Amino acid sequence: MPGPDDLIPSIVRGSQTPMPPPPTPNPIEGILAAGTGVALVFSFALLYLIALITC
Repeated sequence: MPGPDDLIPSIVRGSQTPMPPPPTPNPIEGILAAGTGVALVFSFALLYLIALITC
């Protein structure tokens, strides 16, 4: 059975290092992340093709 002196340091340690909330699996965020990745690859490919055509 921990006494009040044992609880205070743990509360202080918890306030000094706040734990981030656990990541909840969100399908919309996953789709958006995949979409942005595909858009980035597509835009780079488009820029590469334009550079090949113009040069």
